[in-house]
Amino acid sequence: MNNKPASTAGTTGSATVYVQAKEFIARNLTFNNDYDEARNGSSQALALALYGDKAHLANVRVTADQDTLLIYNSARAYIWNSYIEGTVDFIYGNGTAVFNACRIYEKRSTGGYLTAANTPASQAYGFLIYKSTVTGAANNVTYLGRPWGAAGQVTVRESALSATIKIAQPWTDMSGNSWKNARFYEYRNTGAGATTNSNRKQLTDAQAVNYTPQKYLAGNDGWNPVG
Repeated sequence: MNNKPASTAGTTGSATVYVQAKEFIARNLTFNNDYDEARNGSSQALALALYGDKAHLANVRVTADQDTLLIYNSARAYIWNSYIEGTVDFIYGNGTAVFNACRIYEKRSTGGYLTAANTPASQAYGFLIYKSTVTGAANNVTYLGRPWGAAGQVTVRESALSATIKIAQPWTDMSGNSWKNARFYEYRNTGAGATTNSNRKQLTDAQAVNYTPQKYLAGNDGWNPVG
């Protein structure tokens, strides 16, 4: 546990756990930064920063307020059966991550942004939220994400989206980057927060075969922690 904010410690310095090693494995652990932005002022305050490639997390809890989980340095991460909680951009970075069978919770009643992807244009995959559940403290206030980088890539597929999701437009702009130009997709989601409209680009069945956990994580070495 830790309560350092980025405003005093820097972004990576605020992380409760900062991982540079490759092939990091964590099971049955909690990574928490309990800095209270409502009481102390808005600031990044990371629980976990993953800079090492091929991280595998199972049955973990990653909890903070703003910028909870950073996947950076082109790292790949597979996160399974876990719980991620935050307020603003709480899954973010330029790496690649798959969230399989996870519970993702927006804890701020005024809502926020689940993801802030800074995926390089040359990188096919950013974040995949797969067969997971998204809930929040209030209805119609939570964005699925916004593009930290112009080519940010996020796919939310076959997941249960509660009424916390902003139903009419679950993506928004960031730092001059248009969500309409980013690579944001959905596929076969369910729940009160799921629908199809012109603001919610859906993958076709033919496209969806290229947006699986295995495709996201394979890289150049064929890494497949999914099985």
